[in-house]
Amino acid sequence: MYTSGPRKGEACVAKEFKTGSVFEEYYFQEELNIVERSQKIVDDFAEAKVISSSGNSRILLNTPEIWTFDYTEEKCLTEPMIEKFEKFNSNTGWAPLTGTAWSEAMQALSHFSYHDSQGQFLLCDIQGGSYRNG
Repeated sequence: MYTSGPRKGEACVAKEFKTGSVFEEYYFQEELNIVERSQKIVDDFAEAKVISSSGNSRILLNTPEIWTFDYTEEKCLTEPMIEKFEKFNSNTGWAPLTGTAWSEAMQALSHFSYHDSQGQFLLCDIQGGSYRNG
């Protein structure tokens, strides 16, 4: 749970590296750089109106924060908990054979990311959930 700030009382998750440089700020900052680049692709996807011309359908990307455990000084990425979590595709090419409208939209986003970045990036291992209002 977040214990302070604008999300106080909301559930969160801490993602830890099990091995490697769990103390190094650089590795965690690199993750934040990836999230920032991913957000640009998501914004371009929205601007292209691939999934909705009405503006009612939005893709939100969690942006984690780098937190440090008090006792061990190990770092982790902390972000809001996603309810009704589902996996939309993987980094090995898996995608559900049949899916919801959002599952199809995530496949479209994955495809779009490759073309939007001129073949430099591919958003994959897309995971998340959807809000009650879609």
